[in-house]
Amino acid sequence: MPDVNKHFPSDEAMIQLITLIKNAIMTSITAAIASDIDEGSDNQHAAGAKAVFDLINETLAAMVKLEIEIVEELPETGDTHTIYLLPDPDGSPGEYEQWMYKNGAWIQIGNTAIDLSGYWSKEELVPMTAADVTELWAEV
Repeated sequence: MPDVNKHFPSDEAMIQLITLIKNAIMTSITAAIASDIDEGSDNQHAAGAKAVFDLINETLAAMVKLEIEIVEELPETGDTHTIYLLPDPDGSPGEYEQWMYKNGAWIQIGNTAIDLSGYWSKEELVPMTAADVTELWAEV
């Protein structure tokens, strides 16, 4: 029988070859990962986790945040990033008119009243019997 080991590299040589291939692949992957995301970014490079994290944090920090403030009356001028809750004179206790100050004027943007007129009340609900459930399943 022929000696097959003379046609194959030694274990050490295979380990060196695998290590060289792995390092070449890692170098290629590393070169394809972008460390920053900006207007110069392209679709040829994947964004690194740190670049994505930094971009999300920068975006969140730049976002305008709205405040909500309960007041008894609207001030003469208001902050444009605040929703002012004014007690609703025609509503139930705890209901408010919602106001914002934009372009030098007050704008009512809504209220906190909840209209449940289209929903069933407890009194309108009828308990189902086992026969009702069986009948419904028979129709399916």
